[in-house]
Amino acid sequence: MFRSLGYTTEVTPASRDGGYDILLRGRDGVMSIVECKCYAHGATA
Repeated sequence: MFRSLGYTTEVTPASRDGGYDILLRGRDGVMSIVECKCYAHGATA
């Protein structure tokens, strides 16, 4: 999804530290981070 929006992406190593999961760099060079969550029950948008 992020790549289709023009970001370069890097998935970070798996760990249970509560930190970030994906590093993004936009076309303008700005870095962003993504934290992914997994819930036992379905989530709604």
